[in-house]
Amino acid sequence: MTDPSTMAPPSRERRTPGLFVAALPVVLMLALMVTGTLWLGLDAVVLLVAACAVAGVIALTLGVTWDEMLEGIRSKIDSAMPALLILISIGILIGTWTLSGTIPMIVDWGLRSIQPSWIVILAFLITMVVSTVTGTSWGSVGTVGVALIGVAGGLGVSLPMTAGAIISGAYFGDKMSPMSDTTNLAPAVAGSTLFEHIRHLLWTTGPAAVLAGILYLVLGRTQHADGRPSNARRPSRTCWNRPSTSTCCFCCRPPWCSWARS
Repeated sequence: MTDPSTMAPPSRERRTPGLFVAALPVVLMLALMVTGTLWLGLDAVVLLVAACAVAGVIALTLGVTWDEMLEGIRSKIDSAMPALLILISIGILIGTWTLSGTIPMIVDWGLRSIQPSWIVILAFLITMVVSTVTGTSWGSVGTVGVALIGVAGGLGVSLPMTAGAIISGAYFGDKMSPMSDTTNLAPAVAGSTLFEHIRHLLWTTGPAAVLAGILYLVLGRTQHADGRPSNARRPSRTCWNRPSTSTCCFCCRPPWCSWARS
């Protein structure tokens, strides 16, 4: 006779959920998020944990074991790890540019060189290039986007129109960049390849970008402000006044450039 203690536990029968059971975790999560955040004032993390607990109970009733759920969670975290690392690098990039004075320097250069009628289309194109290279829409808006808003304000151009151009360009680059977190996460979860995903995105994102660029060019050339120079004081006096260190300010500015003598 075999020892009962050495026998493997009987395998549970897996059942396929119906439409109602499959949609129940998603519907419950949305209901918890709406009622909890808007009416009860609860933290969203607590509500998400509660929704995950309900989804786990439903999975147990369908025959999914605890080890299988842990393996699924682990595999999804592994696939999302590149996106998480990109988000961490976004915070590093924004903090570095803010503390080093790169953003005020870009504002100063923009006020000196850009005409008011071109700032809207340039805001669209610059954030498009930066977000495509860096792979982050948040980082582009938080760095060059802030600088371009400062330039537009100094030139007297419409700030809402400039902000719309900045966001449009940033999201185009975020969709098309191979370094983007969402662009890497979507094919990893769906089982596709990265460049196949980007190739299919071009069918919708490309025409939209072309139409938006034409619209921003027309609006910038016909509806810009009079371009009177701003009387506001320069954001900060830093080392951009020194020709020998202007390039250093843009790339890797030394700490002593943060203060200037009056």
